[in-house]
Amino acid sequence: MLFRNISFLDKNGTIIPNQNVLIEGKTIQSVGNEIPEGYQGAVYEGQGKLLMPGFVNSHSHTPMTLMRGYGENMVLSKWLNDCIFPFEARLQPNDVYYATLLGIAEMVRFGIVSTTDMYYFIPKMSAAFVSAGMKANLSHTIVGTFGGDFNRCPACSDSRKAFLNYHGAGDGLIQIDVGIHAEYTTDEKAVWGAANLAKDLKTGIHVHLSETKEEVEGCKTRRKGLTPTQYFDRLGVFDVPTVAAHGIWLEDGDLEILSEKNVSVVTCPKSNLKLASGLFDYARLKRAGINIAIGTDSVASNNNLNMLEEIKIFSLLQKYRSGDPTQVKPWEVLQLAISNGYLAQRRTDCGIIAPGYRADLIVVDMSNPYWQPTHNILNNLIYSAAGTDVVLTMIDGEIVYRDGEYLTIDIEQVKYEVETSKQRILTELNNKSE
Repeated sequence: MLFRNISFLDKNGTIIPNQNVLIEGKTIQSVGNEIPEGYQGAVYEGQGKLLMPGFVNSHSHTPMTLMRGYGENMVLSKWLNDCIFPFEARLQPNDVYYATLLGIAEMVRFGIVSTTDMYYFIPKMSAAFVSAGMKANLSHTIVGTFGGDFNRCPACSDSRKAFLNYHGAGDGLIQIDVGIHAEYTTDEKAVWGAANLAKDLKTGIHVHLSETKEEVEGCKTRRKGLTPTQYFDRLGVFDVPTVAAHGIWLEDGDLEILSEKNVSVVTCPKSNLKLASGLFDYARLKRAGINIAIGTDSVASNNNLNMLEEIKIFSLLQKYRSGDPTQVKPWEVLQLAISNGYLAQRRTDCGIIAPGYRADLIVVDMSNPYWQPTHNILNNLIYSAAGTDVVLTMIDGEIVYRDGEYLTIDIEQVKYEVETSKQRILTELNNKSE
């Protein structure tokens, strides 16, 4: 495909107008003023449009679309134990398959081309992502206390099988990591075993870290004064590439460890606001030299996967927190949502519009009234744009969403299956409570 006469966002954050970008196979072939000589393929007319790298959702639980709007206005611990965990205990493989597809449809609608996800039923999740043509770093959630030999427990077996069977699936769309839910939901043997499993498989770890003050203070009580960061570090978690979600209640010593071990920390602004977990201190982590990315968390605590909305709220929150309106400029926050996310995923050939890079691209319509007048495209993109301004999403050179049409997903069937699953699970929960 040729994107003709389109503005595009280059690797330095500059908008280059009236360019022609040629896609061949999975990659970008050429970028320039001239139309490639002899080209006779499909053409996308780009007047009034912006071509840019797609977003990376650096922390998600995609199948939790089934729990959107379920268990609202609760503190995190009660929300998890009274609503989410009982609901999840009744999930069946096909529930997860269709709920994953629904989440994928929502993500590509909002310009997300890759996600870092922690959940269960990795065979079904992998199948959903591959069939939809979307990138994902998936990890089976290790949660619970095991006591005995971790290598003999189902969570270890499921995590190992996931890596051996699905790492690299879909010609590289899928990467498999090891997932540790959190310090407060696992015992020491589970954490130690998970860290060693990741080392053995030569892969990464995805973990929740210091999301609430209650979590940190409880950890200190349980772990002889150690913070969650110190505890995980002593057990070898950060000896492999790690993505740590939230990082709101980090202490100075934690930042030194995370920086030294090259841990990526993911902020989820809307979810943390809704659960009143606290405000992420971006400037402090930035000064420590930590790679920071942006995620949505699940729709059960968000309640959507609208990355432009996430970016805007992040920017406004950090200006408020710092008391400095000059903080977090548009290009800076876009890097968190694109290149920093790819860095956390260890995908080195994505996130830049240049020859040889993967064609993971989105087209943003700049013609709507709230874009006018346009003094600065990046300012409008961050502060004025709507998620629905994304009109095309391409992953590895394949268009997966265009102008309201999902080209790799039967969206009507997906919605029907998800509603059926929801009704069955609610009936089971109601019958138990009677």
